[in-house]
Amino acid sequence: MSPALRAPAFLEILKAATIYFAIVFAFGFVFGTIRVLWTVPRFGERVAELIETCFMLIAIVFGGLVIKRFYVARTFVAVGSGVVALGLLVLAELELVRFATTRVVSFPIHREARSCIRHGLSRDACRVRAYAVVRSSIDSLT
Repeated sequence: MSPALRAPAFLEILKAATIYFAIVFAFGFVFGTIRVLWTVPRFGERVAELIETCFMLIAIVFGGLVIKRFYVARTFVAVGSGVVALGLLVLAELELVRFATTRVVSFPIHREARSCIRHGLSRDACRVRAYAVVRSSIDSLT
């Protein structure tokens, strides 16, 4: 197959993957916010996750139907777009976790580490202080 024939299929895969990613990520963001703010305090962590899983399954099927209906005509394009969308979802979630943890937890830990070095505290004393900083950062999130 010549490169001229493969390029449209790749663009079709990329377009479908991006749209599927946007649909599923948007639903996941909304459902995750609802889970953390409303269902976890009422039902507990495990039940809230199970409730969210049911709704996410519906969102995944909905995204697949939208892609199948409007964008994908061939099976290999559907599979390819699913794989690319999975990669996009994993990258986006990893980046969000990295962004959230570095902003919330890492900055106070680095500040405490500099303070320990400046004051010449022992390694154990620094660990105790770092644990207290992490615990207070986590408690401030909940």
